Amino acid sequence: MNFSCVIRPVALLLVLLVLFSAIACTKDQDQESDTTTPGIDNGTTTAPETDEPAPDLPEVKFSGKKITFLEREIEPGNNIDVYFYEIYGENSGETMSNATYERTLLVSEKYDIEIESVRMLNNSIYQSFINTYNAGEHLYDVLHANGGNTLSLAINGYLLDMNTVPYVNYDAPWWMGMVMDATSISNVNAFAIGYTNVHSFMAVTAVYFNKGLVEDLTLESPYQLVKDGKWTIDTMYKYCATAVSDLNGDGVMNADDRYGIIFNPYVWAPFFYGSSLRVIEKDTDDIPYINFNDETVFNTLAKVIDFLADYEVHACTSWMQLGEQETAFLNGHSMFYVQLMYTVMKLRAGDLDFGILPIPKLEESQEKYYSSIHNKSSFTSIPKDNQDLEMTGIILEDMAYYSYKIVRPAFFDILLDGKVARDEESWDMLDIVFENMYLCLMRSMTDIGLTTDNTVRNFIINKTGSGAMKSTFKMSMTVWEKKLEGIADSFMKSMGQ
Repeated sequence: MNFSCVIRPVALLLVLLVLFSAIACTKDQDQESDTTTPGIDNGTTTAPETDEPAPDLPEVKFSGKKITFLEREIEPGNNIDVYFYEIYGENSGETMSNATYERTLLVSEKYDIEIESVRMLNNSIYQSFINTYNAGEHLYDVLHANGGNTLSLAINGYLLDMNTVPYVNYDAPWWMGMVMDATSISNVNAFAIGYTNVHSFMAVTAVYFNKGLVEDLTLESPYQLVKDGKWTIDTMYKYCATAVSDLNGDGVMNADDRYGIIFNPYVWAPFFYGSSLRVIEKDTDDIPYINFNDETVFNTLAKVIDFLADYEVHACTSWMQLGEQETAFLNGHSMFYVQLMYTVMKLRAGDLDFGILPIPKLEESQEKYYSSIHNKSSFTSIPKDNQDLEMTGIILEDMAYYSYKIVRPAFFDILLDGKVARDEESWDMLDIVFENMYLCLMRSMTDIGLTTDNTVRNFIINKTGSGAMKSTFKMSMTVWEKKLEGIADSFMKSMGQ
């Protein structure tokens, strides 16, 4: 089912009232949308102030014209990855909805423009869009879909090159410039990610840790390790090994015991990308190729696989369902839990005092921490039938800017609400997690036939470790390279290269 909402220009006074409401109110995500809770008390830590200059945009009014965004509907079920709308919001007393509403209303007032949000379930977006497009119906100016849908639309000829959109500055802090560099093909970008794409920040992988267990085992605070640049895979493994305990004393590690990490096998990718290396690299013409022939890449991947395939220390979800992971972690059966950021919404329903960390570095000499964006993220793209690219560019840039200024603090407030200590360390960790966000084309290409990710996962699920990597890669490389070449050729042809 499709849902539509139009936000029209209103009095600026209402904008200010909504802003104050967004700051003053919060709400538990498990309650109905019309239920509010008391405001945050004055002792609460607030988001750090940002002093970046506003974007350089023309002073223009669009005389009531409308711009329509197609975005994902909130989805029910255990494996929820869409908790918030990115364009649509209501002055409902709920923190994120208020902030989104205030941001959208502010832009609407500023430019005298109607901003419409049409929302549908993710698995309906692709077919619904191409049906209307092929019928010659121009319904959407901007799309917010996940990685698989967006890349499929690109290689089938429905999207514009985002580099042709005027006024958008991808070097600004409200856009993820690293994503643009990593995901271009032949210097063309089918999508962009900015602070308007809240789902992309929910789809970043983080490390959750049991604060009480760290203290009980008299280990150094992981927060301090991160700040000192000493949070590495080797250090994390030592913490994991220290935490392992046969709690029920039966001599066999099972669900009743305590592990170092609980994880889903997809996390090989975030751990690998935490090294700043890439599975898919690009040549001097910006054409992608699989980089497993690089010795450093191969050895780093082998280290990550062996780290995760040690089932005496870790618990993989090959035998633990997704809902059981959170329960096990909340019940003290693991030092760490590695999962996407949306997991915070589930963990904070429990009583565990937990903290959030970035994925560890490969080694201390590495300058930065890097976070990987999962394919469940949100990509901004523009259909080729867009009727006013100049207007679209202005609105996209200012929406991203005001999302950075207004929605970002509300998002941090949600992540830190309740069970994560609201202190400077918490803000610092989230800043580090989101500072260097990386997206590899490989993950999005998994949905359109590239099987590299599944092969690597099986080394972990089957407990084989890295021993079979060389022979498996040798057998698979020709198939992978042919598939990648076909995707790249289709992309370049469809995007006008």
